[in-house]
Amino acid sequence: MDRIKQRFFGYSSGVTNPQPWLVDYFGGATSASGVKVSVESALALPAVWSSVNVIAGHMGQIPMEVRRRVPGGSEVAPNVPAHKLLNVAPNDVQSAFTFRQTLQAHALLWGNGRALILRNAVGQPVELIILQPSNTYTVMVDGEKWHCTYFEPNYIEDGSVPNYDNPRDPRTSTYKFPDRDVLHIPGLGWNGLWGYKLLSVAKNVFGLDDAGIQSAAYMFRNNGRPNLILEAPRGTLTTYKEAEEFLTWFRHAHEGIDNTAKTGLLREGITAKPLPMDAADAQYLESRRFSREDISLLLGTEYLMGQAAAVYKDLAERQSAYVTNTLARWMETWEQEVRRKMLSEVQRTADSHFIQADAKSLMKGSPNSLADYTAKMRTQGAMSGNEARELHGFNAEPGLNDFENPTIAQTSEEPSEEPKEEPSDDKPDDEAQNKLQHATAYNFRSLIKHEKRRVSAIAEKPSEFLAKIGSFYESYQQQLETTCRDLGLPVALAAEHCEESKRQLLETSGVVVADGLKPAVAALTENWEQRSEVFGCLKQSQDVA
Repeated sequence: MDRIKQRFFGYSSGVTNPQPWLVDYFGGATSASGVKVSVESALALPAVWSSVNVIAGHMGQIPMEVRRRVPGGSEVAPNVPAHKLLNVAPNDVQSAFTFRQTLQAHALLWGNGRALILRNAVGQPVELIILQPSNTYTVMVDGEKWHCTYFEPNYIEDGSVPNYDNPRDPRTSTYKFPDRDVLHIPGLGWNGLWGYKLLSVAKNVFGLDDAGIQSAAYMFRNNGRPNLILEAPRGTLTTYKEAEEFLTWFRHAHEGIDNTAKTGLLREGITAKPLPMDAADAQYLESRRFSREDISLLLGTEYLMGQAAAVYKDLAERQSAYVTNTLARWMETWEQEVRRKMLSEVQRTADSHFIQADAKSLMKGSPNSLADYTAKMRTQGAMSGNEARELHGFNAEPGLNDFENPTIAQTSEEPSEEPKEEPSDDKPDDEAQNKLQHATAYNFRSLIKHEKRRVSAIAEKPSEFLAKIGSFYESYQQQLETTCRDLGLPVALAAEHCEESKRQLLETSGVVVADGLKPAVAALTENWEQRSEVFGCLKQSQDVA
C-alpha cells in the first residue's frame, strides 16, 4: 500500500515538474498578457486585496471554540490547550486574530496555510508557529505526508542560487515535519494532499487586470489627453510668453480642490471645449469591471460585490449567502484539522470534545431584523430571554433563563385566591439536622472510597482504561441510585455524580502519556471524598423544606 501511495503521491521538485515555491523564487509565473504575476503584484489589485482581507479577516474574527459535550448540549472548554492557542495567543508574538487571519490569507493566495505545532513532553500543543508559504511545500514519502520548509542565509557571497533539491547544499537548510505536527489549511486541489496556488491556476485573470493598470499608467504618462481645450481667437496670445502667462493664471484660478464649484471667467474671446470620453477609455473601464467580477468569483466574494450582490434584497441576505457559500467550507476545514491534530486521542475517541467556528456574529444584520428574529424565537420557545439578550450584546439577568412564551406567560398569570400560610414559629433542631447531614455524607463517602479504589486499579492498564471505565460506571451508578432512593434523595444525583467523574477522568487521561496515567488518576481522586458532603447538604435542605 505504501508503494502505491508513493507512486501516485510521490511528487518531487525539478525542472520538468517544479514546486510552486521554486517557480515563485525565479520571479513568478508569466501570464498570457506578458505580465509576471506574483503574490505582491496580485495584492496590489484592489479586488484581490479586498476579497482576501474580507475572508481572512472574518476567519480571524469569528471564535474558534473547543467545546465539551455535556448532558443536553455542550459548553466551552477554556482549559483545553487547543482553545487557548486558537482564541487567546498561539505564541509569544502574535494574537489569535492575527494568527488565524494570516494563515487563512496564505490558504487563499498560496493554496496552503501551514503552522508548526510545538508540543510539550506529554504531547499537548503549547505553541503554533506559522510556516512561510513561499518557503514551504508538501510531499509524500513512503506513504507518509511531510511538510518541508527551507531557510537560506541573508546573503550569498558568490551570488549563486542555492540548489533547493539538494539537501546537502550548505547554502540552505531544509527542515522536515510530519503532517501530525503541522496545522494544514489547504485550498482546492486534485490529490487531496495540498491545495493549488490560486495565482498559478488563474494567472491570466490576474495578469490581464495588472496589464490593464500598467497600460493605463503608461498612456497617461506618455500619451495622456487633456480633459479641456481652450480655443483662442486669431490675433490673441500670439507669443509663447503670453500663452504661458494665461495658462498659469487659468490653472491657478480653476485647478485644485479649493477652487471646486467656483465661477470661471474667460477673456479675449477665448472659449472652453471639454473633451468627451472616447471608445477606448470606455472599453478600458468596462474591462476593469469584468476583471473585478472575475476575481471576486475566484475568491468567493461575489455575494458581497458586483451584479451577484444585487439579487439580494438586504444586507442580511447577502451576508447569509456569503457565510453559507464562502466561509462555511473554510470553517469546516479549520474545525476538522484542529480536531484531528490538536485534541488528544482520548478526546477524539470518546468524542467528548469538538471544534466549533461560530459565525453567529456575522449573521446579525440590521437591528430591526435582529429584533424581529429574536422576538420570533422567543415566541416559539426556541430561545431563552438571556440568550436573546446575549445576541443583542446585553448581560444576563436573573429569571430570564426559561423558554416559555413571554406573551402567554404574562397574560395567563392569575392572582391566587388561596390564603398564604403564616410562617411557622417552629424552627428545626439544628443539632438533629447536622447529625442527619453527617450520616448521609458518611454513606456516600464509603461509596466514593470504593469508586477511588476501582478507578485506580483500572488505571494500571492504560490500554483498557476507556473501556473498563465505561463498564464500571454503569454498575456503580446503580449503587448510587439505590442509596439515593433509600435516603429520599433525587435519583438524578447519581447520574450527575458519575458523569462528572467520567468527565474529569477523560480529561486527565487525554493529557498524559501511558506511564503517567496511574499517578495522574491518583492525584485527581485524592480529595474526592469531599464530594460526599454535597449529598449530605442536599438531604438537609430537602428535610428543612
